[in-house]
Amino acid sequence: KAWAYWGDYLEHIFTNPPEQTQQNRTPTANNPSGRNMKFGVEAITCYLHACRQQNESKSRKYLAKVIWLLTYDDDSLQLAEAVDKYMTGVPPIQWLPWIPQLLTCLVRTEGKPLLNLLSQVGRMFPQAVYFPIRTLYLTLKMEARERIKA
Repeated sequence: KAWAYWGDYLEHIFTNPPEQTQQNRTPTANNPSGRNMKFGVEAITCYLHACRQQNESKSRKYLAKVIWLLTYDDDSLQLAEAVDKYMTGVPPIQWLPWIPQLLTCLVRTEGKPLLNLLSQVGRMFPQAVYFPIRTLYLTLKMEARERIKA
């Protein structure tokens, strides 16, 4: 539980920077929001460590926060690389409810580092990964046809 509480604290600092540091934030090309990505990486690390210690029902909350924090990732992909680095030890069965969200991440910029995670889950549970991948593929194919027609 200590990992989870510390992750909550770091997530709060990352998503709601204090006023004094908010004035000193400088946006860059890689990080347009000017957030300190270090706190996001550390929050993801804490949540993944907490998932190693918890059962499946308790770890869902933390994996949801990990996927949500990935939406804050910038061009340097620090948050996605943190997931790729620290996902070892989290049982693949805990990722099963989040397969559609992980596939959505594949389409976005943070997809490449998450490919290792999806392939690891797919090796253990091929059917659970195949059908959402097939659905995503067919959806993207239909969207591409629509764009060509228009």
